[in-house]
Amino acid sequence: MEKKKKVTIDVIAEAAGVSKTTVSRYLNGRTELMSKATAKKIQNIIELCDYRPSEYARALKNNRTKMIGIIVSDILSPWTSAFIGGCEEVLSEEGYSALFLNSNNSIKKEKELAASLETRGVEGLIVNPASYNDPYLMKYSLSGMPLVICDRLVKDYPFNAVIAGIREPINALIAHLKSQGFTRPVLFSLTKHENYARMIRVKAFKEAMLAIYGYCNDEDIFNIKNDNSEEVFLRLRDFIEVLSPEERVCILCVNTITTLRVFSAIQRLNLSIPKDIGICGQDDWCWDNSIRLPSLLYPEITTINIDSHEIGRQCANMILRKIAGDDDSERCEIIEVPCSLSIRASTQLKGTND
Repeated sequence: MEKKKKVTIDVIAEAAGVSKTTVSRYLNGRTELMSKATAKKIQNIIELCDYRPSEYARALKNNRTKMIGIIVSDILSPWTSAFIGGCEEVLSEEGYSALFLNSNNSIKKEKELAASLETRGVEGLIVNPASYNDPYLMKYSLSGMPLVICDRLVKDYPFNAVIAGIREPINALIAHLKSQGFTRPVLFSLTKHENYARMIRVKAFKEAMLAIYGYCNDEDIFNIKNDNSEEVFLRLRDFIEVLSPEERVCILCVNTITTLRVFSAIQRLNLSIPKDIGICGQDDWCWDNSIRLPSLLYPEITTINIDSHEIGRQCANMILRKIAGDDDSERCEIIEVPCSLSIRASTQLKGTND
């Protein structure tokens, strides 16, 4: 079977009996530089051939691709789906297209993806960094490429960023736990220390414990190495076995998946929530604000709600401002998207809302 011939400007020019320059002028709306008969002939041939000019080639010629490269660290996460939705919502309204790529929490892959996006002519980059130690991104910022990082900051390097404002709600949550009679809040986190979002949550927990309880013990921060349900169960079981009867413990979980795993482990241990043990956590799976996963469990789980959809919107707005030159390029802007606290039955020892 003969391969279909690609329709190009050369083909259109040959069929119309005019030069390539004349066809190019027609495509760019410069019909005043040719006769009406020539313009009509070119139009008829274009319609007969169903020719579509390459918008990408045009964009590269004009240095305007209207494309934004977006690199996420884990595209399978529900957090990411809401974030992507927020970015796309704003960018599409302004006529921009987004190229979403997944680094799978690998700095090496993230670096390769950023280089690939640069060669494709993207006008700006939004990056959800794989690591707190991610200095190579500074290359793009220094070269003049508009760059925004989201959810995670980078050590020792000032970037324009959008992050979750987590400190105040964690402080309010710890105060709530004390008011309800919990004597020992503990944190279940993950060992990915180079993840800034988790690092800041651990730091905020420590600060809140010192301010409200007057102490913070390292043994009250449990780092889960393998990030799986069985390890969570074993760590919780061993912890419960050495508790004194007078201690009232509440577990604060670092993210939604950890919350679900701790909840499951409590069920396996036949413990009553909140009578035997309290549980609360971060709800960062906000793909549908009308359905909060922790509120579907029984008892309902107290959560700090992280709005990744709004983080995505703010990142998109920020990158568009940088591209348009509306912001002072020398100024590093960091936006904190507020997080809300939802107190539910899992931390209500006294059965009343604060």
